[in-house]
Amino acid sequence: MLLLSLLLMLLLELCLCLFLFAAASVVVVGAAAITPFTDLQTMTFNKEKRSSEWVRHAQMWISGVPRAITQSLRVEGLRTLGDGDFKPLMYDMESSWKIFAWIKLVRAGTGSAAQVQAPEAIKARLIDAERIHHDLGIIDLFNSSSVRTCKDINYASYMTAYHTASREARHRYDNKNPGIIFDDDYQVYSEKDWNNANLVVTKRGRVYHVRASSLKRKFTVEDSTDGTIYCTLLPPDRALEWIYIDSLVT
Repeated sequence: MLLLSLLLMLLLELCLCLFLFAAASVVVVGAAAITPFTDLQTMTFNKEKRSSEWVRHAQMWISGVPRAITQSLRVEGLRTLGDGDFKPLMYDMESSWKIFAWIKLVRAGTGSAAQVQAPEAIKARLIDAERIHHDLGIIDLFNSSSVRTCKDINYASYMTAYHTASREARHRYDNKNPGIIFDDDYQVYSEKDWNNANLVVTKRGRVYHVRASSLKRKFTVEDSTDGTIYCTLLPPDRALEWIYIDSLVT
């Protein structure tokens, strides 16, 4: 009888250990799935710093300056709430240059549910490569044939999301989806039109087509406030949502 009681106690302890192990595994798997989203949400917009790390990267890529010179650039992705004429700024800080790139998050609604989801787009006001090269005194290094576009930044957003996703999610996604096509930027020619424009996303079959709206003000030496490019950008966390959702669709 005593032996039977001991065996039952051992069996119960074993069952408890297995249950705790399974529960811990679920927590680890759940955390692993959530971490990529929280990482990219913070990259899209950091609520504490009220700035966008992704827009900072976008501005650096748009600048097109040699890697060694990028050390002298400092970029802040600031948030704006309205559609006023907030032009991006570039200041000489003696030892470095600081760029203020303005952003606005476009969401599907105003409720709490919309705040949890990834923004539909980031509307970013950036300084173009020619003006940056001019202000840095390296205009002779400017190459107009290698200027990056809003389309290039959106492709980089998708690739960032893709490589942030878990290996299992990428594998499922690759087996079910042909990828995303980024169409050439849609050019608008006024501040009003750009304020009304959005990131255009269509789905044909299983293929997403993404098209940015772009407003360019050509750089001139006479007007130091020109030399800007406004982009409707794909938030990395929105691209990650597509990857995870489409990887699960049968």
